[in-house]
Parts: sequence; C-alpha cells; structure tokens
Amino acid sequence: MNKIDLKVLFGSLQDELLAKLKVGDSISHPTAKGDDTEVNWLEVLKSLPSRYIVDKGQVIDAEGNLSEQIDAIVYDRYYSPLILRRDSTLYVPAESVYAVLEVKQSLSKENVEYAGKKAKSVRELKRTSAPVRQIDGSLRRREQLPPILGGLLTINSDWNPAFGDSFTDVLTGLDPLSKLDLGISLKNGSFDCSYSTENALTLKTSQSDVALISFFINLTKQLQLLGNAPGIDLDAYYK
Repeated sequence: MNKIDLKVLFGSLQDELLAKLKVGDSISHPTAKGDDTEVNWLEVLKSLPSRYIVDKGQVIDAEGNLSEQIDAIVYDRYYSPLILRRDSTLYVPAESVYAVLEVKQSLSKENVEYAGKKAKSVRELKRTSAPVRQIDGSLRRREQLPPILGGLLTINSDWNPAFGDSFTDVLTGLDPLSKLDLGISLKNGSFDCSYSTENALTLKTSQSDVALISFFINLTKQLQLLGNAPGIDLDAYYK
C-alpha cells in the first residue's frame, strides 16, 4: 500500500507559505503588504473541508449592525444563504459564521488585543435561529447557538519565547467576548486555548516544524465540534 507522510506534506506547504510571505516583505507599502499576506493565508485556509467557505469581509445581523472588517471569515452557506457582495465588500450574516481570524505579521500584545477586538465586534452581533428540517422530517431550531471562534495568524513573534508568560498574560487579560481560541506563528508554532469558568487558561502549543499542520488540524477539529450553523431567520432580515 502506498503511503504519504502528512508531516512532510504540510511541512512543504509551510515552507512554501513562508517563502511567499517573505517575498511580501519586499513590499514597502503597509496596506499592499497586508493585502498580499491576507491573500496567501486565505489560499491556505481554502484547503478546509468544502462545507466551510473562507473569505474576507464584514459580518452583519438582522438589526443592521455591522462588524469591523475581518481578514478571514470561516462561514457556512447552506443553512444561512443570505450572503451579499456590494462594491467589492462581502457581507456575511452572523448566523453563518463559524470563525473569524485576523492576519498580522507578528505575535505581539498589540496584535493579540487587536484580534480580540475584531472577534468581539462579531460576537456582539445578534444571531437568529430558524427551524431546519431534520433527517427524521421534523423541524428543529438550535436553541443553544455555537460559539464563534476567534484566532490570529502571524509569521513570527515579538516575544522570546513566543508562547511564554508575556503571551499568556495578554490572553488571560482579554474580556470574554474578545477571547482567542487558536492561532499560529509560522516560525514558532501554533497555539490552542481553552478557558475554565474561572477564566483559567489552558494553553497547548506545537513545535515550529509542525506549526501549519498542527494549526490546520486544530482548526478543523474545533469547527467539527461546532456542528451545523443555525438556520437563518430570513423574516428577521426582511423586516
């Protein structure tokens, strides 16, 4: 039986991504540099299972509230089909959002807090839940809405070590709606956060050589645990 080493496969992808991002370092204009980095990350994230769509844009709710611009929105289109594009901006209904990820060059206090602020702007939005036809023919709505994941995608870290006390202090200092669930520093490793009811942080990190595969698997696992997105109440948006 033929076999393939997934660590080697993702390692090659990680090297390729780092090479593309290194080329982006030669772009002097900060906006153009940021756009180039986002494009490369979006390309990688599109390797997620096909049920998940990934794009940049803003998140809206039925009351007309709008999130900040999000670098990478992981969303569903089947249960929440109200996806709008206007003047090159994508608007995604809050019900369809699984995760929001911010793209920055480095892992730092400023960027962790910034990513938390972006996630909060989405989590504050109102989400509806409409009945969805089940496999047994019944109609059922999600009473308990799934959490929206928040994350940060970076190349390197301003801290040494990257995931030491300074990093954990910033994470635990975020308010509940700003919490980050996962992230990556391509040159240092990936991280996965969980919080107790007392806000105690449990942090898991990977080695640098498996940063991308570790992050990708962790993101996929967390998305699977969320289940289906809630059905969108189209009447609420129509009103």
